[in-house]
Amino acid sequence: LALAYLEGRRQDELLLEAWLLGEAVPMADLRPFGIYEQISRANGFTMLRSMVQMMVGLGFPGTALLFDEVDRNLSVGVKRGHVIGDNLRQVVDLCGRHQLPNTLFIYAVPPEFMRNVVPDYPALWQRLRSPVPLSVRSPQAVLIDLERLDLEPVELLTQLGARLVSVFEDARGIRMDLSLQTANARVLAEECANAFFEVNHRRLFVKAWVDFLYRQAADGEFPLGAQSARELIQVGHEALNPVHSADDFEDF
Repeated sequence: LALAYLEGRRQDELLLEAWLLGEAVPMADLRPFGIYEQISRANGFTMLRSMVQMMVGLGFPGTALLFDEVDRNLSVGVKRGHVIGDNLRQVVDLCGRHQLPNTLFIYAVPPEFMRNVVPDYPALWQRLRSPVPLSVRSPQAVLIDLERLDLEPVELLTQLGARLVSVFEDARGIRMDLSLQTANARVLAEECANAFFEVNHRRLFVKAWVDFLYRQAADGEFPLGAQSARELIQVGHEALNPVHSADDFEDF
């Protein structure tokens, strides 16, 4: 796939891309490229290992793999739970042996996962437990506790907002006044950190901030006032917590 891209063979690139995404591609079309099997559960991890090794070989810094909502696995049976625990242990070991070079795995889990699930698998627990959470004093700690970070909420959200501006600029193909938008991010961060809603304040900030950036791109850049920031937070809070009437699900 990489070679087809570099050589400008667009049709070959599309074919191999479909195969890499797990789509049903006729094996007869893949054999000329030296491919003799589809990606499946049986060989998926081997394929992943080859891919991350190739990324390093091509000169990229590495690969980041993000997994969300792992808490769905909290209610699985004992057998399935052991499989999950053993898979995680293997991932840790392969990274430690450099068979998954320059690869960062991040699993989003609730606190219950570390308290109630991982301790049932001693081999995994020994690899994941750490006396301190990730911080500037312990940069190699495995556990990132989102409630125990080095930065205070306002500073954390302000820096997050500034980084989102860069992403927004690249996505929209525009350039914004970074100093102005950083100041706007701080105003919104202060109001967001002071608000007490049930929803996580970081998620609320990102929702409101991205909406605000779209408004800035469309209407022109301007300073954000405290009252406008509070209104943005309120609208974002309502969007994340929609209120359904009794008639919303009549068809069911």
